[in-house]
Amino acid sequence: MVLPQPADLMEWELYSEYNADINSFLKKADFNGMNGFDARGELTLYKNKMYGLTFWGGVNGVGVLYEYNLLTAVLSKKADLSANLGFWPIMSSLTLNNDKLYGITSYGGIANEGGVLFEYNPETDVYTKKTDFVATNGRLSDCAELTVVPAPTAKGDPVFCTNTADVVINADNNKQWIAFTNTAGDAVAEVYADGNNLGNTSVNYYVHNNVVRKDAGNKFYLDRNITVDVEKQPVMPVKLRLYIRKSEFEALKNTPGSGIMNPEDIGVFKNDDDCSGK
Repeated sequence: MVLPQPADLMEWELYSEYNADINSFLKKADFNGMNGFDARGELTLYKNKMYGLTFWGGVNGVGVLYEYNLLTAVLSKKADLSANLGFWPIMSSLTLNNDKLYGITSYGGIANEGGVLFEYNPETDVYTKKTDFVATNGRLSDCAELTVVPAPTAKGDPVFCTNTADVVINADNNKQWIAFTNTAGDAVAEVYADGNNLGNTSVNYYVHNNVVRKDAGNKFYLDRNITVDVEKQPVMPVKLRLYIRKSEFEALKNTPGSGIMNPEDIGVFKNDDDCSGK
């Protein structure tokens, strides 16, 4: 398809820096058409770089995702918007989550129907369409900004272990946090392999609903077990985020002799009883 073009191509200023001490504006960069122009929406800061979207410009003439490096004062185009990948983001801003940027376009996608939700990874410089907007799930969004909503911690079941969906951790994702959730999307754990190819990775969890448990040394421990199994053992340390509920922490804290006053007092240890009341 032939995408629409603006009537006139002109340069647009990226933004001005305002110095309150001398009451002065300083132009930082110009758009020139190929790197986009008619920037709309707010800028998003990530690692001393600003990211934003333009409505026009780029190879296809319908907008780009751009980066402005605060340290080098260089403006650069990172991705061209298009009919398939989405175009014309109307007053849309980028949202940062887990070291990736997410945004919405107003047009483009399947059959050029109603825009897309996309992901941009600044570390790998990869733009990926995640969802097409159509008549059944909403379309033609403008003035849009995505909001990151923390997932509640999974409740768990005191009768049996609950499994999360397995994830294969390889070179494609071993440098990002991988979320493990239950079928409702509630948080269980996150794994950051830090370069290790762990292969098929599974997480299950169990919640005890009786008195607070003790180990063989009479040390009290949480009423939650989280088990992480990997296909390939890591060579370097792996980072974990393990989620518990406030009620579980309070039960441990309020148990005489637990020695727990604050969340940082809790330690992590390994045992072999996946789903056990012991």
